[in-house]
Amino acid sequence: MQLCWYFPLTEQLKALLELGNYRELLMYERQHRRARTDDTFMCDVYDSPRWQTLVGPLCNDARGRSLARIVLHMCVDGVETFSHGRLPSGSTVKPIQFFVCNLAPWLRYKQAYMLVHALIPAHLKGNAAKKYYDWLGRHEISPLRRVGVDGVRVFVYGNTLDTPGRRELLNMQTVTAFYPCPHCLHSWEPGLRGQAYCGYRRFLPIGSPWRNSRFTYMGLTYQYKDDETREPPLLRDDANVARMIQRARTTGTPFLGHKGDHFLCEWEGVDWDGHFCDCMHDIKLLCEMTLKCLVGPHSSNGMYKSWTTKRKDAQHRRDCRAYQIFAEFYSDAESPPPWRLSAAEVNMCDRRVNSIWWPHHIDVPCYGGHSFWTHSDRMWKAKHKRYIFLCILPTCLYGCAVPEVHTALLMLISGLRRLFGEVICLAEARQRHFVPGLVCSNLHN
Repeated sequence: MQLCWYFPLTEQLKALLELGNYRELLMYERQHRRARTDDTFMCDVYDSPRWQTLVGPLCNDARGRSLARIVLHMCVDGVETFSHGRLPSGSTVKPIQFFVCNLAPWLRYKQAYMLVHALIPAHLKGNAAKKYYDWLGRHEISPLRRVGVDGVRVFVYGNTLDTPGRRELLNMQTVTAFYPCPHCLHSWEPGLRGQAYCGYRRFLPIGSPWRNSRFTYMGLTYQYKDDETREPPLLRDDANVARMIQRARTTGTPFLGHKGDHFLCEWEGVDWDGHFCDCMHDIKLLCEMTLKCLVGPHSSNGMYKSWTTKRKDAQHRRDCRAYQIFAEFYSDAESPPPWRLSAAEVNMCDRRVNSIWWPHHIDVPCYGGHSFWTHSDRMWKAKHKRYIFLCILPTCLYGCAVPEVHTALLMLISGLRRLFGEVICLAEARQRHFVPGLVCSNLHN
């Protein structure tokens, strides 16, 4: 027997809309637009082109006091229940939750303000789980978009999941398949030992010198296995995804990454562009792989354990010899990879992290005399790895990493921080005309 716990979303919204104070909280977008002084930056979801296209104007009267729509954003992930491990079928469930985009940023992500729509057992896969999403779409999500609650229409802005959850929800192949990306038709490249998980230079403009197998930047030489000649990949959209899914259904085999209908195909108004990647989990994986490449066999704890042998270095040496790159590496069987830190440099980075004075409200990524540089269990949450990659690595690697690696990391991290609107200090925020919290009106004084 299969059980799914369902909490009517319509009734939840109807009860909340009867609260005058809650209705006023839902009008936060009005405050945001009043305080906005520079249209160059996106300071919140309301400033995005997608918001204007999907949701539309703030209200339906000239005074701006009427609530016309509620915008929800969905998130799904597996959690263990209190009886985990004591039931034959397991007791892990996947809550379908929404945060309300209308609320201010300091409220919308808090547990008390989120809405739970259903609890689906995590062991249900494929059509066994999809049927519940279909039922919710036909009986609640679609009517809420068409009719609404007490005259207030309800939109689903999109959804955010980690990589495995996104693959399952979209009914796509894993990220190790040839077509890994849910947003475009980027594909991995064939390598000497199977697929090579690379090829991101194809996103650069045609003719960019950085598409060459070798190029120089700031006096530093970068080497790749070949020239990148492919065109930038096409984006997936509702039209071409429908054709791909139809092809997969007809042939019974995956086509361009799609295996069949995605779980939200019955949700009216939910388009393919609304399936967002979870940047935190993506950066978490980027942090893990970067640290593995830098540390290598200099630690045998946690995630570094698989790198304690010389097997991987031997494989890399054979690849470099075949592609004729990093000659000083493949010509000497005892030479470490050029991107690798030495044991003394790993120790120096470890001491630097241990010497930091940490604020009381932060999870410290070091204890017992060791940091994440030697013991990966010191960064046990995805948010820890995101903080380490974006904030600690750029400065911790000064004087340790080879200049090519450090310069590349600085460029990448600086670009990500600018993209996310993250700044170092209030002076930088003012210089870029960011509005870090509209409740602080004295920021512009």
